[in-house]
Amino acid sequence: MNLSDDLLMHRAARGNLAAFEELTVRHRDTGIRYCRRILGDYQTAEDVVQEGFVNIFNNLPRYVEKGKFRFYFFRILSNLCIDHIRHRRHIQPNQERCCEIALGGVEEEFADPCLEDPWRGLIRQEKALVLQGLLSRLPENQRKAIVLRELSGYKYQEISRALGFRINRVKVLIFRGRRNLERLAMEVPATA
Repeated sequence: MNLSDDLLMHRAARGNLAAFEELTVRHRDTGIRYCRRILGDYQTAEDVVQEGFVNIFNNLPRYVEKGKFRFYFFRILSNLCIDHIRHRRHIQPNQERCCEIALGGVEEEFADPCLEDPWRGLIRQEKALVLQGLLSRLPENQRKAIVLRELSGYKYQEISRALGFRINRVKVLIFRGRRNLERLAMEVPATA
């Protein structure tokens, strides 16, 4: 099928399960990458995305097309990530996890240390931990806006729709998030 997401969602709301399955195939990986960058754990990100699709499926009859499906999808994922972070803070305070991190629009996959120079792999892992720690110290809305803008490459208007904020608020969140990341990075001791 080469149908738009919105048309697939409309068909799914009418009971077409193949249309809903196509939506899950199209957006699963993107959703996992988004949640992984916020939550810092691949398995947890997978669980959150699965929960997001279950929520969407359970609410298919009530779906009202107000914009693009992916903005609806990211808003649901954002809310689920917030819920998970709040729950995790209550259960496991101060636990940091390693994940795929990128800032400044440059994405870097952290390769399997067995396939590369061991020192290089260790340095990459250390940088990933530091960056994940910095992101985890940002307020939730700043972290979500930074992830969507810097890591996923979304435009301000797309972030506005995905998070449910006005464009001016999104710009302020990104500005403050960048400033806070710079401030926090200055506090991190240099490694040899």
